[in-house]
Amino acid sequence: FTIAVGDVNEGPSDISLSNASVDENSAGAVVGTLSTTDVDAGDSHTYAVDDARFEVVGGELKLKDGVSLDHEAESSVAVEVTTTDASGATYSETFTIAVGDVNEGPSDISLSNASVDENAAGAVVGTLSTTDVDAGDSHTYAVDDARFEVVGGELKLKDGVSLNHESESSVAVEVTTTDASGATYSETFTIAVGDVNEGPSDISLSNASVDENAAGAVVGSLSTTDV
Repeated sequence: FTIAVGDVNEGPSDISLSNASVDENSAGAVVGTLSTTDVDAGDSHTYAVDDARFEVVGGELKLKDGVSLDHEAESSVAVEVTTTDASGATYSETFTIAVGDVNEGPSDISLSNASVDENAAGAVVGTLSTTDVDAGDSHTYAVDDARFEVVGGELKLKDGVSLNHESESSVAVEVTTTDASGATYSETFTIAVGDVNEGPSDISLSNASVDENAAGAVVGSLSTTDV
């Protein structure tokens, strides 16, 4: 007797993903290609995911168009993928997708103080700090006004250099911060130049002679030079 062995659908037994990482800020990026292990040769499979940010297109697990991930918010994402064969049998597996940290560059600069007294050579204006979403990134600073420099994170006048309120009551200084990867951000700060009393520096007398015997005579007019 020849006994026919009926082919019963056994359903998928495994899912593979060719890659399990994606860079942050990469909208619509493809993660990897999905494949299903199924003893029923030639069976077809469709896929579904439990995270609405993802979809499967042409067998590829990807982020939906316009959607990206943020490493600083979540360094990895768990995505459950379900494969369904032509007979409706299913198998599910959860994949951990690593979110790559991409340098995003600084986004802001703060200055703790924005004023300096006139005639204060080499004076410190204030401390600079940079806003950067990449935690732990380092930053260097540069300025566009040769009278200033940044030392140890402090914006200051160079040694021996001072400002004069009477010639400029404020100074605009552009500061550029650069992170360890070379990304930059620039911001212009208006530094107020404080008016310090400098005292008189000269006295003038319009005339320096008087006739004898001229009781109560006026010698001349006095005037004071003061910046």
